[in-house]
Amino acid sequence: SNELVTPKIVVCPSDTSRTPAADFNAVNTDNVSYHLGNDADESKPNHILATDRSMAGYEVAGQPDSTVCYLTSAGDFGKNAKWDKSLCHGANAGNLALGDGSAHQLTDAGLQQIIRIIRSTETLDGTLRFYVP
Repeated sequence: SNELVTPKIVVCPSDTSRTPAADFNAVNTDNVSYHLGNDADESKPNHILATDRSMAGYEVAGQPDSTVCYLTSAGDFGKNAKWDKSLCHGANAGNLALGDGSAHQLTDAGLQQIIRIIRSTETLDGTLRFYVP
């Protein structure tokens, strides 16, 4: 709330099952359309800052802290990454923002490529972790 003027910005216009909160005091998971990357910062320009909540195919899901992750130590991590066609932008399409401030619309293959660039040593704990609404 200190950085954004309105909570409307955290709802994607294509995410028809989410509605903007009236104000930041009323925000809950039903008012957010994006996953938030745990390791992103400006010193890591290739790290994922945020994605549509339609990102799927994690190696680990359903963590108690509302996180999901890809295991960067696995040789083929991220190979199942994809966009859930029932959410937001349909089959084989989704958006993400990187630590360098750029935004991209990617296919499933493009998402996998971005994920697999990140090395285990560039993460806090060997996982590419996202907080999910």
